[in-house]
Amino acid sequence: MTPDSHGIPCPAPVWMSGLLRDLASKQDIKDDVFEMVLAFLTGETPEMGDAMAILSAWATRGERVEDFIRGAQFLRARMRPWCLGDGIMDTCGTGGDGASTFNISTVVGLVIAASGVRVVKHGNRAQSGTSGSTDLVSHWNIGFPEGQDQALEILVKCGIVFCQAIKHHPCLAGLASIRRRLGIRTIFNGLGPLCNPSLPRVQMIGVGYPDWVDPYARALAALGTYRGLVVHGNDGLDEISLGAKTSVRYIHNGMVEEMVWDASDFGLPNHSSKFFRVNSVEESAAMAALSLSGKDNPPRQIVLANAGAGLWLIGKTASLREGVELAAHSIDSGKPGEILESLQRICPFK
Repeated sequence: MTPDSHGIPCPAPVWMSGLLRDLASKQDIKDDVFEMVLAFLTGETPEMGDAMAILSAWATRGERVEDFIRGAQFLRARMRPWCLGDGIMDTCGTGGDGASTFNISTVVGLVIAASGVRVVKHGNRAQSGTSGSTDLVSHWNIGFPEGQDQALEILVKCGIVFCQAIKHHPCLAGLASIRRRLGIRTIFNGLGPLCNPSLPRVQMIGVGYPDWVDPYARALAALGTYRGLVVHGNDGLDEISLGAKTSVRYIHNGMVEEMVWDASDFGLPNHSSKFFRVNSVEESAAMAALSLSGKDNPPRQIVLANAGAGLWLIGKTASLREGVELAAHSIDSGKPGEILESLQRICPFK
């Protein structure tokens, strides 16, 4: 409860006690309350204590398919969009898995772009992890386009453009410090990948929680994704794992197909997730460089698995193993490094 200008505590919203009761008893959020909740959380200055209580109770109850659908619709209606044409892919994941791995999905986006696919990589600064996509991109001395025209120019010249979530979702600015302080997953981990400003029809999304796999895939299908992959490593990674089986949901033509993959499906060796852990953005950048060095090593191999799946998803290859081969060829050609140099020159970080 926040004091007003006279020092008198302001009461919580009238709907809040009922919302918390419903969440505690595992109920759906009522239709007439749902938008009020999101409007409160994305307000200019949401009250920290109330916001933390709602987000914590919501996470404890578990986020459901309707939460993801309606939340994405709410944010999409308020975001600053980019119209960049068709044939675009995103590899943004939910984060929040607590595994502290290097920025695999960001490097994967770069490799997929080097393989001839147009990528608009959505991302954010770390909210509950070590290094978010925006943290790594900034460390690379790459900036974020200020407008649609610049974004299109970069996409045409480089094959990939990085977009910073907060530039397109200003309504989330007041939540950033609350999410960092809370330090756990929230509904907004899930909403981020669903709200890429270019609204790509093809997405590969890693989710950090097994209970999200099915509802997230169903939400992705309901929101109109043409082709999608929702993946969760059973060792806890929000990526395709090489150290455990990966739960997969393949979305195509409005249908959701269940699959299970492991390293052998990619023709790659097993590797524990400990090989991919980092403690800082600097360590993430070093491991990203190692994965792109042209030398055979565990970071390269997990990038190959995830990039190979993405290339198969968008139809560049007929199988996962062919996807791995194409991704390996792209890395060994040096193309990802050339793209990074072009991005640094065209759109330096400011």
